[in-house]
Amino acid sequence: DKVTNMAFDYTTGTMYALTLSTSQSNGYLATVDLDTGVVTKLVQVDKKVSALAVDKDGVLYAAGSETISADGCLYTLDPFTGTCTLVLTLEEARIGTGDNVYGKYCPQMTYDHTTNRLYLNATYYMSNLHLPVNFYMIQLGEEISYVNLGQPALKREGVSTKIGDMYLGLLCAVPEADELPVGKV
Repeated sequence: DKVTNMAFDYTTGTMYALTLSTSQSNGYLATVDLDTGVVTKLVQVDKKVSALAVDKDGVLYAAGSETISADGCLYTLDPFTGTCTLVLTLEEARIGTGDNVYGKYCPQMTYDHTTNRLYLNATYYMSNLHLPVNFYMIQLGEEISYVNLGQPALKREGVSTKIGDMYLGLLCAVPEADELPVGKV
């Protein structure tokens, strides 16, 4: 029941979360109460996904890879049924899902309200396997397209950084201050 990703729906004032998918079962879509921090499971999703974002119209997008050798997929996610509908396949994206015993899965996705784009940090890391981190820019609209922006060009001074070791938070422009979520958490 580990939360792997969260995204805020500005149309309903709902903070959504995904729980970890494992080899035995897919994760759940949940909500997070902004006053108490309580996570409430809503529905089990029908695909292995671990990255989540919500667009300006309240459409939930989820991304994941069914296995470590499969290309990543971007889906729309129905918050009532857990049904993932394929939007596109992201070649060379490895979006970590699975048992978190031997590694870390830190894919992230965010929606930019000013450009109608999703940004995805596709990553898959285990103690014995480091798959490349690639960033994807996905243009939403009538015709959805994407660009693989490549791997980050960051190096920590004095540290041997392996490909796949970098997990960066993604931030994009958000609505006006009066539209931001309000809560005690």
